[in-house]
Amino acid sequence: MAAEARLAETVEEISRCFTVMSHLRPYLVESEFVARVRAQQAEGYRLAYVEDDGAVVAVAGYRVMGMLATGKTMYVDDLVADEARRSRGYGKTLLDWLQEQAQAEGCETFSLDSGTHRQEAHAFYFRERMRLDAVEQARRRWGLDAYADDYKYAGSQCVPLPRADAGDELSFCEAAGVGAARL
Repeated sequence: MAAEARLAETVEEISRCFTVMSHLRPYLVESEFVARVRAQQAEGYRLAYVEDDGAVVAVAGYRVMGMLATGKTMYVDDLVADEARRSRGYGKTLLDWLQEQAQAEGCETFSLDSGTHRQEAHAFYFRERMRLDAVEQARRRWGLDAYADDYKYAGSQCVPLPRADAGDELSFCEAAGVGAARL
């Protein structure tokens, strides 16, 4: 059976995503993870995962929102595959699923940011026809230098999605820190 993406909605499903998510966000505390996800879900955050042979192998956190610069957009907060199982197609499975969800929800754009230190992730995004669109300058978590590496951004990744009214693709990207593709 091929690995498939799905939403993590129950406490058990959310909890099972922690180990893989901690590869991307190592400062997360396991005992706080479900509560943090639940709090974000109340604000529109969704957590999706890919499971293979009973193990969670890739995780993504995302939200759908309206933005002046890009219209209705799906913004991916987190996207990570298990470090021990990379290059097996799990990240692609999840990225493809996310883009299908964005189209199904009528999103005009799909975007994510990626830390400057995540060179392998950048190569993956480029292979998947995403492009570096903008540079985000950020300073977050004032005075908490332990998190500094997690908040260094090379810029946003952007992927062209097919337009509903045409067989071609049209890209639109203009807001600093936001990579986007107009449908």
